[in-house]
Amino acid sequence: MVILLTRILKITLVVFIIFIFAGGCTQKQSHVGAIDYNLQKQRTENKLKIAFIHLNVRHKNLEINRQNIIELNRKAADQGADLILNPELSLSGYSFSSRDDIAEYAISKDDCLLTSLSKIAKEHGAYIIIGLAERDDVTWIYYNSAIVIDPDGRRICTYRKINAESRWACPGRADQEGFFDTQWGRVGLLICSDTYYGLLPRSMALKGVDLLLVPANWPPGDLDPGDLWRARAMENGFFLAACNRTGQDLIMDCRKSVSYLFDPAGDLLFEGSNEDSCLFMAEIPLDQNGKLAGIKRQTILAKRNPLFYRSIYLDRRLISDLTDYYKLPQPGTLNLEFIVPEDGKIDYALIENNMIKYRNKGQLFYLLPEMRADDFNLNKVKKLAEKYQAGFAVAVKRDKSMIDYLLITNTETLKYTIGDSGQDTEFPFPIIKFGTAQIAIVPFDYFKHSELALALAKTGCDLVLLPIQQLDFKKGLSARVKSTENIAVAVCANNGAALYMPPEGHLLWEKKVCKGTGIFPCEIDTVKTREKSFQDRVDFELILGTQMHTDKHR
Repeated sequence: MVILLTRILKITLVVFIIFIFAGGCTQKQSHVGAIDYNLQKQRTENKLKIAFIHLNVRHKNLEINRQNIIELNRKAADQGADLILNPELSLSGYSFSSRDDIAEYAISKDDCLLTSLSKIAKEHGAYIIIGLAERDDVTWIYYNSAIVIDPDGRRICTYRKINAESRWACPGRADQEGFFDTQWGRVGLLICSDTYYGLLPRSMALKGVDLLLVPANWPPGDLDPGDLWRARAMENGFFLAACNRTGQDLIMDCRKSVSYLFDPAGDLLFEGSNEDSCLFMAEIPLDQNGKLAGIKRQTILAKRNPLFYRSIYLDRRLISDLTDYYKLPQPGTLNLEFIVPEDGKIDYALIENNMIKYRNKGQLFYLLPEMRADDFNLNKVKKLAEKYQAGFAVAVKRDKSMIDYLLITNTETLKYTIGDSGQDTEFPFPIIKFGTAQIAIVPFDYFKHSELALALAKTGCDLVLLPIQQLDFKKGLSARVKSTENIAVAVCANNGAALYMPPEGHLLWEKKVCKGTGIFPCEIDTVKTREKSFQDRVDFELILGTQMHTDKHR
């Protein structure tokens, strides 16, 4: 009897410890990404089980970090994780001021942590991915790296962060592979801010990646990386799993940082946060063949047109202000007015009254939504443009396959037509100089590709106009994230409008959202859009190829 009671007490104590460890973690997930904390290793049919090691990384404390990493990775493996994802710079912490400062904390390929993780991976048949400060023993170059260990305990992939820390880390090569093949499909790696600009995630999609893993060290603040990661998953059509850290670094408070999992449609499968180390388990749905579904990615990539993107390779590192280089208008305030019509009908008298009322503000430029040909009078708009020295942008739908994208000013009318094969030449979109800005109009479906946003920015564009039928959260996010390419983006629909200004650094996108119908005024400072900097460590040959490049990598 005493022995039985002792066993019961031991079991109760173990369960209590597990509850305390896992129960404090804050998490959300859809029914698709169900969480399983069962200690028995159970492989779920047609589900890929992924573990997030949401680690409290102690700055420069190798011993405690190593101990916690091993413990949490072993727990994840015991719970049946197929993929175990650790944060960026898991062992060292993040903030280092120089090569001398990082030297003691950058590990070589023979470090005992990697040996221990290899043993765990082999014993449990799991992949382990961990972010580390890496030292090359030949060159003594330091990298911010992510290392992949396969179920045989082998280190099969090392990805080196391209958008690297300038004080100590060498940027990784733009043409590094950065992916590995599994029984479920191809898995790729980017590290934290490598996802900030659009072309590095797009490169991974072109390489055939259907699950992108992102070890991260992204503190909460003005910019929620969840919106950014959702957008990258959505615009490339792959799953994206980002494992953030927690705790306090030397100069960053990451206690409220969040780890995320998104599906190829940009829908949230999982999010989790905790102020101390925590293990999260989530599941990725597989197709009927037990594979990561790649149809969404393939469909998106098939709609690319590299003819439109050729200017993305242009080197602008030595030109921070493009005003003189492209002979652009002198920067300043641009008065942009959104026209959101009631029942899709344009009230031309209302527009003219608005022009009269605000004519002292200077030249006005009006953005209208996508309209039916029967609801739009081009001659009336031209007369208003001539009379009041104004500009207009609109999309006019002639039939199911033909849509005219128009820029109208007092001096000219420019047009691009979807459905006119003769216009599919290099960069055919209307661009004008108006007031203080260079302005372009493009179809929304084309602008979903980050390549086009960058091509416009590198050729001096200040503002991109997107007339559409209906504006919703995902369309707004798709437009908003393109402002990271150093351009302002304006969207106008029949149910609202929005303006997104380029962020400073990795901060929040400045935005103005207009709901309902009417005329909504905005002011754009083109001083902010004229100063441009770009992430140019990109495999441009991959991006600009006319065919998808997945086959050559397999």
